[in-house]
Amino acid sequence: MKGLLIKTPHIEKIIEGKKTWELRGSQSKNLNTTISLIRSMSGLVVGTCKLAKVHGPLTRADLEKNVSKQIEQQ
Repeated sequence: MKGLLIKTPHIEKIIEGKKTWELRGSQSKNLNTTISLIRSMSGLVVGTCKLAKVHGPLTRADLEKNVSKQIEQQ
């Protein structure tokens, strides 16, 4: 199974549903396949998910328009 290494506290926010976007340096090819969510520095798998959507390179305007998806939701 493929996995993503994600740092604390971001991985916890993803698991809690408070963070819905994870920005990566390269585009994933794992759309609609189950992947592991791995806490960085521990190697511990803390959850699994399916990527619902993968975006290509984002512009500054894209980031500004969707800033609420990148930070903790109230």
